[in-house]
Amino acid sequence: MRKSVIIVGLATAATLIIGGGMALATSQTQTPVSAGPSTGPSTGPSTGPAPAISRDQAEKTALATVPGRVVSAELDHEDGRLTWEFDIVGTDNRTHDVDIDATSGTILKNRVDDDHGDDESRTTPAISRDQAEKTALATVPGRVVSAELDHEDGRLTWEFDIVGTDNRTHDVDIDATSGTILKNRVDD
Repeated sequence: MRKSVIIVGLATAATLIIGGGMALATSQTQTPVSAGPSTGPSTGPSTGPAPAISRDQAEKTALATVPGRVVSAELDHEDGRLTWEFDIVGTDNRTHDVDIDATSGTILKNRVDDDHGDDESRTTPAISRDQAEKTALATVPGRVVSAELDHEDGRLTWEFDIVGTDNRTHDVDIDATSGTILKNRVDD
């Protein structure tokens, strides 16, 4: 594990050095054109590179820690780190928050969420998250950065945030009973 982390770190450093050198060379040979107002760089994980630890790998670690059913998974920045955050309804029928470092795969947080008032987390949907995710990705090819079971307009839904191949974040909602697409929009 440590060897793969070192290799990923070296590859990242090399990419940054090469990219920085190319940017410096380009800036010295071209006259900048007026760029207009800047919105600043995006700091959200959804538009950045894919994490070193996949959601599936992080989910296996989370479920090994708290056996149960994942009802929410999200890639997020937490305390300056890229993390996978999971809500798991454990075999004890309580909701647990489990955070996994998206770079190393280590467990950062594991606690019972006593104030988790979502009744939908205790409802078993007819359509599994994997089935709904396949439908969502067939609609918007890309990378899922957030998945959550929720009640939307009186019905149980799977809500996905997907960074599409167009590098824009899409909100896709799938009916957790029928599997039909309820919403597909670009999140601006």
